Amino acid sequence: MANICCSQYVVEGEMSELKDLYEKMKSLEEGTAPVVDAAEDNTWVANLINLLGGDWENLECRGSFYEVKLDEERGLLTYNIESKWIELDEVRDFISEQYPSLTIYFRTEEPGCDIFETNDLESKYFERHKVSYYNVDWERVELYFFTQEEMFAKMNELMDVNVGSIEEMLREFEDYNSDSDVELCYNYFEKPSPNLF
Repeated sequence: MANICCSQYVVEGEMSELKDLYEKMKSLEEGTAPVVDAAEDNTWVANLINLLGGDWENLECRGSFYEVKLDEERGLLTYNIESKWIELDEVRDFISEQYPSLTIYFRTEEPGCDIFETNDLESKYFERHKVSYYNVDWERVELYFFTQEEMFAKMNELMDVNVGSIEEMLREFEDYNSDSDVELCYNYFEKPSPNLF
C-alpha cells in the first residue's frame, strides 16, 4: 500500500492561461473530456497530461486532482493533488512548459516519510514551518507557521520555555520528548532542492 502524498497548488499568471488550464481540469472533473484507456477516474492526472497533448506514459503521474478553483478577482488558480509517495514534480514541470506565463507554487506533505516541502520561499501562500506531534490520545496534531517568530512564540507558550532560534527549540524538543509521552517533531523547508522549481 502506497503512502499518500497531499499537495496543494496556487498558480499565478496571465488570466487567459489560468482560464484555459482551469477549463481543461473542470472538463475532466465533469466527465466531458476524453480520458485515457487506463484511466483510474476522470481526475487521474494522466488524463490532464493527455488533454494537454503530453505523453502520460513517460511521466510520473500516479495521482488525482481535486478542488479546482479559479479566483478571477485575485488572478489565481488553486487545486490539490493526492498522489503516491511524492509530489508530482514532472507533472508540474509539464504544465509549466504548456503555460509559460504561469508560476506554480506548491506545498506537499507525506507524513509517513516525514516529507514537508514547498517552493514558496517567500511564504506568499504557504507556511514554511511545521511542528507535529501525537497528543495524549494519540491523535496527530500539526501546527503550521509562516515565520520562525510565530513558531517560537507558539512553542514557548506550549512548552513554557523561551526559545529564539531553531537550535534552542530543537534542544528544548529533545528535553521535552525525553520526559513526555507526547513527542514533538519539527519539519521545515529552508533550502530548495533542484526539482522544486
